[in-house]
Amino acid sequence: MLSSRESINADLTYELDQVFTEKTIQSFIKLLTLEIENEVAVEALRQRLFLRKDFNLFNLFKSVDNNQDGFITRREVFVLINTSNFYLDQVLSGAK
Repeated sequence: MLSSRESINADLTYELDQVFTEKTIQSFIKLLTLEIENEVAVEALRQRLFLRKDFNLFNLFKSVDNNQDGFITRREVFVLINTSNFYLDQVLSGAK
């Protein structure tokens, strides 16, 4: 029923600045840029981990899952970050 219904405003087109303010457009561009940068950083980390022969994702999961419930909570991630002195920028730059 809904798939055969035509749009009421099918013939209307709008320019981007008619729908969004300039501030909204710029905010969206910043958000999208940040998302792409994060994806690039995560992929670089994935590739570096894949090359390590001693890396085992299952063992990593078990070491982070402190209460062994099969889930990693925000608290467990927080504890990991605060106790390991391990930062993403160090990983990407190759520093130890």
